Amino acid sequence: MEQLPLLLAHEREEASPTAPPVPAEHVAPGQNDHEPPTNVRRFDPAEMALRGRIGAYRLHATHDPRETTRKARERFLERFEWEVDPDGALPKDERSRRAEYARKAYFARLARARNAGHRHHRGHGSNGRRAA
Repeated sequence: MEQLPLLLAHEREEASPTAPPVPAEHVAPGQNDHEPPTNVRRFDPAEMALRGRIGAYRLHATHDPRETTRKARERFLERFEWEVDPDGALPKDERSRRAEYARKAYFARLARARNAGHRHHRGHGSNGRRAA
């Protein structure tokens, strides 16, 4: 017998209008549009934050953070190379040089926005007006 995947309610709605209806036995339990799930566990946000912190500490205790974030950092930096040379027409050294300045401009804009926000809030009372 062919095993069909279980579909969630939103997946059933996204199905093609010409597709035949999904049989009830292939729908995940608790995903009936008319019945709320009965086995939902609710966690306290503080408990979930603590669990996340424990997981992060464990990850950093067992792995080098530079290695676990290496691919993300590489991808982030590739963004600037693509920004300055979307067609890949420049020589590698020129593309790298321009990408470095694009990266510096990006972080300078972030710093400027942060400082503008600090200036806006500095010296203001709780009512939003400048303290006299």
